Amino acid sequence: MGLRREAAEFQTIPSRIFACYTKAVYHFAMKAFRKRDPAAKAVQIEKGTTSTVKYQLFIGQEIYFVRVYPFYYGRTVRVMFDTVKQLAEQGCDVPPPISIIRRFPFVYHTEPWINGTTLKESLGMLAGDKQYEAGLAVSSALKRFREARITHPLEPLMDRLRRTINTFRQSPHSLFGLKEKFLSYIVSFFPVLEKRPQVLLHGDLHLKNIMLAAEHQPLFIDFGLICMGDPLYDVICLLERNEGYKWFNRGVLDGLGVELTLYDWRIMGCYYVIHKIGEYLQCIQSLPEHLASREGWEERYVLLTDPNAMRAAVLFAEHPEDEWARGS
Repeated sequence: MGLRREAAEFQTIPSRIFACYTKAVYHFAMKAFRKRDPAAKAVQIEKGTTSTVKYQLFIGQEIYFVRVYPFYYGRTVRVMFDTVKQLAEQGCDVPPPISIIRRFPFVYHTEPWINGTTLKESLGMLAGDKQYEAGLAVSSALKRFREARITHPLEPLMDRLRRTINTFRQSPHSLFGLKEKFLSYIVSFFPVLEKRPQVLLHGDLHLKNIMLAAEHQPLFIDFGLICMGDPLYDVICLLERNEGYKWFNRGVLDGLGVELTLYDWRIMGCYYVIHKIGEYLQCIQSLPEHLASREGWEERYVLLTDPNAMRAAVLFAEHPEDEWARGS
């Protein structure tokens, strides 16, 4: 029912065997692709360490984007396919899926190839006013997304967050000695999160999951974590904690027409930190720089407990430029 558990959990492959895994995937994938066209060609993209491998697929003059999942993801991929198909039919800013093929030991999800760049690649090169316009455009797409109606049940966000925290609790990792502090605060806040409004969520809406296609129209991609939950969750995942992107953040919030209270910022701080704990658990075998220091986690604890700090991390303090961004 809804997206299966494995789509919400982190399926990470140790780097020492990842090269062998991708060779096996490529072998089986090419057999599947060449059943469609003997001249098919595929190029792996976004090399990483997850069990989902991605290809740019060339068949004749056509170009496709294919994600290859382990076979046991079959039901998860079907739910994702059906959900995104319904979103596309309702005019949401998503690439319409093309097909699913289940051929043991993998599942192949195909969609159109999008010529463009991710918002992450483009945003840093934009001036403040253009960033603000990009924020408005993304918020408009997000509102259409929330208004869509899906005919089958989707996983509740809170189920996923509980799994993340339970995995964190049971893990041997101490988070640089800060584990119990994080657990105590987050668990005490769960009853508040349970009562929040429920809408359709992307579930992983960051700047790399937004493509800028023709005329810089934003397209949401990568729906493996789509779910139902608090609208503030997608918002806090989207807002960048980067001084250079605060014009974009302001545009998103103005476009959504929300005036956030300190209580809302406290809730978003909680979502943000749970999301980062999930990343930490996913990458524990080889922590990236932004997750690898005690100082970084001490700063996140402040964002968790101080709503003013959470707001300051993503928005300007009130000053004339901020008033201009509001349109006054």
